[in-house]
Amino acid sequence: MQVVFEKQLELIRTLSPKEHRLGNTLTDDLPVDVNTHAGQRRIRECISRLNEELHEFHTAPPHHQCEEFIDGLHFLVDLCIRVGITHDQVRASEWLGEWGS
Repeated sequence: MQVVFEKQLELIRTLSPKEHRLGNTLTDDLPVDVNTHAGQRRIRECISRLNEELHEFHTAPPHHQCEEFIDGLHFLVDLCIRVGITHDQVRASEWLGEWGS
């Protein structure tokens, strides 16, 4: 789980300058300040992308579902990082059981 979070954080930091150049950056704060308009918009954007991938998973043929699930996981981890949830917190969550190790 730690590696997944580290790679996602690396991706966020890699894409941030590109988002700036395209004018797509809402906020670079990590974690975002959910008390600001930009922070709230960034979180809604993450949730929207996650929702889109869950829908694609649900409607995909069986041979494409794994890909859509992985895409959804990518956006879920992105959301966790942006709201300040760490891999240690996810790992400590009882509902994960052995999977979080």
